[in-house]
Parts: sequence; C-alpha cells; structure tokens
Amino acid sequence: MDNRISDQTQTVRVLFFAGVREAAGAAEATFELPEPMRASDVIDAVVHRSPAVKPLRGSLLVAVDECYARRTDVVPAGAVVALFPPVSGG
Repeated sequence: MDNRISDQTQTVRVLFFAGVREAAGAAEATFELPEPMRASDVIDAVVHRSPAVKPLRGSLLVAVDECYARRTDVVPAGAVVALFPPVSGG
C-alpha cells in the first residue's frame, strides 16, 4: 500500500448553518483540499479560514451530500459538506 500524500486537490463546497454560519460570517464557502480528504480535514480548513468557528469545533455535526457523516469519513470530490451545531427536538 502506498502511504504517500497525493499532490492532487479536490474542491468541496461547505454550507454553514445556525451558529456556525454566524461564526463563519458566511452561509457557504468553497475549499480546495488535498486528496484524500476526510470530514475532519474540512473542519480543519474551516477553522483555519474562520477562527471564530474553533469554539464550536468539538460539537459540530457533519453531513456529506445530505447524509450524516463521521469525521473520519472520506469526502468525495465535488461533495457538498454541511456543518451545523447539535440539534434537539421537543
């Protein structure tokens, strides 16, 4: 197995909801990240670009192409990633 990091990048569109939107100062952003990319890499990129998101980092929920995802899940090229705070119902 080849463990080298790829020099190729992929584009991912990130949507921000609720408090994450406020902290990021935008409703969405586009990132170019190295392949392979995991959901945690997307979160790291968001925090790097928008440091105000950092306090939310530990509690963020992630969806990839409208399906909940784990931070360890691989994000395919061209995916739409949504970041949002925990939700509760009543």
